[in-house]
Amino acid sequence: MNTSLPFLTAICCTLFSCTATVAVQEKDVPISLAYHEAKEEQAPLLSTLVSNIDYIALETIDATLGDYFYLTLLDEYIIADTSTGCHLFNLKNGKYIRTIGMIGDQSPMGYSTCTDPPYAVKNEILLKGFDKKFKVFSINEGKLLKTLPGEEDLKSDLMYDVIFPLNDSTMLLYSNNLLGVNKYNLQVRTYEGHILKEFPSTNCFQKKQNILCKMANEGEFYSYNNDVYMHEFTSDTIFQIDKELNLHPYYILDLKGALPAPDCREMNNWKSHYVIFGDIVETDRYLILERSSFYSYGCIYDKMLKKTIRINREKENNGFINDIDGVFPFWPQSRGRGTSSNKVWQMVSAESFLKYANSKNRKLFQKTIHEEDNPIVIIGTIKEEE
Repeated sequence: MNTSLPFLTAICCTLFSCTATVAVQEKDVPISLAYHEAKEEQAPLLSTLVSNIDYIALETIDATLGDYFYLTLLDEYIIADTSTGCHLFNLKNGKYIRTIGMIGDQSPMGYSTCTDPPYAVKNEILLKGFDKKFKVFSINEGKLLKTLPGEEDLKSDLMYDVIFPLNDSTMLLYSNNLLGVNKYNLQVRTYEGHILKEFPSTNCFQKKQNILCKMANEGEFYSYNNDVYMHEFTSDTIFQIDKELNLHPYYILDLKGALPAPDCREMNNWKSHYVIFGDIVETDRYLILERSSFYSYGCIYDKMLKKTIRINREKENNGFINDIDGVFPFWPQSRGRGTSSNKVWQMVSAESFLKYANSKNRKLFQKTIHEEDNPIVIIGTIKEEE
């Protein structure tokens, strides 16, 4: 998830409470992370996570300047969601290839925003149109291919906040429940728009105040071993979504009293001890949960040691200790897709890279960069466990 700073919004309306539970089918016993018992420690060595590391500087030209929000790594490309458009770069050298569509333009090639995260499957990428439909563009050629059903079938007044591929033909669409009244918050549909299943909201609440605290995204999704997993910020459980579209408890965070209550969206109900995580990455060795803008600590669960530790992510660039080349500490934001699914990546601003990279070892990175340049993408190949 692209976690951003929270903001306040005043909403004056009368809302009604609703309660619902997701029907969860029991499978294997979930693993407890025992987070409430975890201690703050130094992060593991990077060599226990990845076998090698590459530094890809995204080419900086007038067409590619802007704020960079999120990336998707594909077989041959890096797709960047930015304030100036959806830009395509070469995965190996960071060279700019093309801009897909025209952000903010009302023409046939125009679109309103990119999806979060960028939704790219095979040679196609979905962008949000102005008519609540999805526009499908060719990644290889940048051409508009077709239009697909979008938010017009959503059973609430809210937009889809997260769109994530379950597989090449099926997508997950998730809607934040800021006002606490969503009947449904998760929909499974085919790529062409046929609804397969909807899950009732589990975190409704009765609004009593006018000041709400908006989370960036209330639901996080990630892929691991060809399966997709989901976590909601008010849930103590990470669920696996199986091939029959059932939810199975996979991990229990065990946050105890630090688990946010649904009404914490109201500012007066927010507690400083609540724990909210951001991006989630899983490998054969680790489960890694990033901090959010509401909380300082990330979390690493070591499957081999069966141990959970806390990492103070508020400290500048406090991540896996880079014992591979010593250039820059590493904290994975996501895994790639397709043939890049064996890679994890981190996006670092050029300014931060120049400020915190090891000045001696940085010479290994043969690229002249400036503070105002586009980000550096640090890509690691996930280490295979023996």
